[in-house]
Amino acid sequence: MRRRWNWATQSQRSEAVRQAMRQLGLTGRRARTRPRDPDELRLLIQRSVAHIQRARAEGRWQKLGTRRWRIEFRE
Repeated sequence: MRRRWNWATQSQRSEAVRQAMRQLGLTGRRARTRPRDPDELRLLIQRSVAHIQRARAEGRWQKLGTRRWRIEFRE
């Protein structure tokens, strides 16, 4: 038997969690507390560039406009 989702209960739970987070001062997205390590940043940039270059070479990179593009991910 398939259970039906009770939206009213879920909404109440979500609101209770939001209220608790507001009371604790945990609103919004938490920012990084310290800057990235220079080596970590360099490594992340290198990986991103390699990923884009590989996608271009395989023809999975599509330019949609001057500042818009799409990359097709493998399954």
